[in-house]
Amino acid sequence: MTPFFTLLLILCFSHLSFGFDQDTPTSEILEKMTLEKKVGQLFIFGFIGSEYNQSLRKQIQELSPGAVIVFGRNIKTLYQ
Repeated sequence: MTPFFTLLLILCFSHLSFGFDQDTPTSEILEKMTLEKKVGQLFIFGFIGSEYNQSLRKQIQELSPGAVIVFGRNIKTLYQ
């Protein structure tokens, strides 16, 4: 997997967590975030397995990490 593809996946996951567009000022985003969400942004989240399922989605939504790392072990096929 190329570094560009990995970065693209990370950006997609992080955008799913908040739903803010790029034109929203940072201060406005921070005002809307709870303390738990702000702390979650300090963490980078990796996972075991090769499936994006409801359990993983729930963990990402609850923890609101600043990034999600996708390793080669998480991708078994080109389609993934």
